[in-house]
Amino acid sequence: MSPAHRSSAAALLALLAPLTGGARAQDAPAPTAAGRVFVEVEATPAVAFVGQPVAVVLRVGVDRAFLAEHVVQPFPAPLDVPLQIGAPWLDEPPGASVLDAAQPDGPRATCALDGDLARLLRRADRVVDGHPWLVLEIHRTWLPAAPGKLTIPPAKVVVHWAERFRDDFLLGRTPEQVRQETVTSEPVDATIAPLPDADRPADFGGAVGTFTVRASLDRDTVRLGEPFALRLEIVADAPSNLAHVEPPLLDALDGFHVVGRLDAASPLQRTAVFELAALRINLREVPPIAWSWFDPGPPARYVTARTDALALTVERPSDGAPPLPIPGLPGSTLDGPGFDVLDPLREPPPPAPVPAPPSPAADALGPRELLPIAVGPPPASASRVDLGATLALLLAPLAWALAIASWRHTRRGDPRVRRARRDRDAARRAVLAAPASERARAFAAWLADRQGWTAARVVAPGLADRLVADGMARELAARAATLLQRLLAQRYSGTATPEPGDDGLADLLVRVDAAANAEEAT
Repeated sequence: MSPAHRSSAAALLALLAPLTGGARAQDAPAPTAAGRVFVEVEATPAVAFVGQPVAVVLRVGVDRAFLAEHVVQPFPAPLDVPLQIGAPWLDEPPGASVLDAAQPDGPRATCALDGDLARLLRRADRVVDGHPWLVLEIHRTWLPAAPGKLTIPPAKVVVHWAERFRDDFLLGRTPEQVRQETVTSEPVDATIAPLPDADRPADFGGAVGTFTVRASLDRDTVRLGEPFALRLEIVADAPSNLAHVEPPLLDALDGFHVVGRLDAASPLQRTAVFELAALRINLREVPPIAWSWFDPGPPARYVTARTDALALTVERPSDGAPPLPIPGLPGSTLDGPGFDVLDPLREPPPPAPVPAPPSPAADALGPRELLPIAVGPPPASASRVDLGATLALLLAPLAWALAIASWRHTRRGDPRVRRARRDRDAARRAVLAAPASERARAFAAWLADRQGWTAARVVAPGLADRLVADGMARELAARAATLLQRLLAQRYSGTATPEPGDDGLADLLVRVDAAANAEEAT
């Protein structure tokens, strides 16, 4: 080929290169995913105590230029950042539980996390060798269960990318030879230390962190024996295990009786509302309430805080007013001499057993005598005796069934049974007629009377389990406990209470009574 022809051919190839893609052969090959994507895990603190929350952060980064030029969307629905993250241990940590702590605020980006769509927190770009990197984070708070080593397994990121793309008339920018690579993090270990035994307070309930404790009363003047509310708030400086420990019970608060308690908990605050009754008119305050916790520091130490004493005036019942019953102490009233000190209160003694009346056949015998027992060979009529015993054995079930039917008929006609059922109907109507502010108390008193309990036993935590142990069906017990909790919350928070027909109270009262009637009938 002559030089003229060769120059003409080169010029033609140069003109056709943009159309044929020949110019791409001159491009430098794209880098691999390794070195353009990272994944790392952090645990803070690296050394923690049992019960001290551990903050876990899973962080993923990708070079923005690599993301824009080479990363491929692997799903039909496009993601903000088309990465597949695998970390199944995030919500099922080994040797710990997940604390329901608030997530950090900030902009979000969608990714794939363990096969589901997830919105990850977008952080400020990280600059590496002059190149900006997009950084995303996932936050969890774990609560270690036991001392020892807490090992966080590796996390992985799967990225689909292509070195070259072509422009398709219908599909647009289309990758050629898509590759899949996986980037894995290093495992991370945290050390969990046991809580020290030295200097541990006797009332320590397991709370770990830094807290503020305060108390308040709903009013500062009460009548003797009249319930009032004490609100105890424990506030944490950071997410803690507050929801996993018990607040003070106040059972030993001198001069006061605990009627009941409503409790609400979160990792940042524990609020307990106690309903108290004053037992003496010479009380001038609610004494300070102590609460202890372990502060991991530094320095690590046990701390005991006390609330301020709360001024309280206890008044005598007005002249002519009926004696006030102490809620939760059946049969007790504050009508002692001078209303100064409550007399010792005891549960009423059980009724003395009533002897069964003698049968007419026994009365016919006259004076009670020991009858001689015949000793010797059986009489000749032994076969007839065996036949009579066999007949009696066969007829016994029929006689028993007739006796039960007769007893039930008698029960239906028994005026005492009818009167008891009328009393139950009246008790249900009284609960439904109670004003909204007193409906929780009325329902608790009604349930206590039905079960033969004190009111304090009804409002204490774990009501559903106690009702089931006392013979109530589990579904009915759960409904009763849930309803009482809602009524108590409305009473203490001051929110509007729905009508009885709306909250299921009327239906629940009828069902509890029906279950009791059925149990008595059997």
